Amino acid sequence: MNSQSNEKHIFEVSVVLYQDYRRRYPVFEAHEYVCGYSQSVEGAEKLMHDELSKDYMQPVYCFYIREKSMEINFHDWWGEGRLSERVYDAEGVLVDERLISWEDEYIGRDPETIRFECGDIVEAYFPYQNQVILGFVMETPPTKEQLRPWIGQGRRDVSEDSYMFMKDDKGGHDHQDALYIFKPHFPIPKPTIERLKRQYRHYLEQYADRYFHKPLTDDERKWLKAHNVDIEQ
Repeated sequence: MNSQSNEKHIFEVSVVLYQDYRRRYPVFEAHEYVCGYSQSVEGAEKLMHDELSKDYMQPVYCFYIREKSMEINFHDWWGEGRLSERVYDAEGVLVDERLISWEDEYIGRDPETIRFECGDIVEAYFPYQNQVILGFVMETPPTKEQLRPWIGQGRRDVSEDSYMFMKDDKGGHDHQDALYIFKPHFPIPKPTIERLKRQYRHYLEQYADRYFHKPLTDDERKWLKAHNVDIEQ
């Protein structure tokens, strides 16, 4: 979708604010609020930068600009109504974007737009839960090359533009939208880093090739070699 003004589309600006004064890992609260609408990306970005000048009681975590259709039921706006989506950091700098709608076929990402690798420690923002949770990346979004053989063979939507994410709160794993994964914002205690490394090592040793029935990736093999783990394929 382009940024041309269109009376049938609208760009919604949302700010995500920290709600937990402690902001301690593995979980802290963050709440999202709609702060304005515009008929163009440029207008929405101006609204976002105007928000940066406001004195919020809580610090800003990030911003979202979501292009939405005005011709659907209001309750569908969160998912199917999205025509494009952009995420910005607390300073208003673009972090990532997805310029296709939920109605378009998802064809994968260019490798350079995949911001994290398997094993990276990251934060995942869960808007429905009003939480940010620390964990690690188990799998990355598929690339265009990986999906090329399947293009046109059944609908693949933007739900596949996600990272498989293992939570550090013993809550299992999620397939989390790529625009909702962030690098850690705060120093991570050394015991937490070591615990996450052990969890990722356990995942690779026990599940990566058995449970998910897939060969290990080059990144996973590299991580295992660096941590002296030997897995026979």
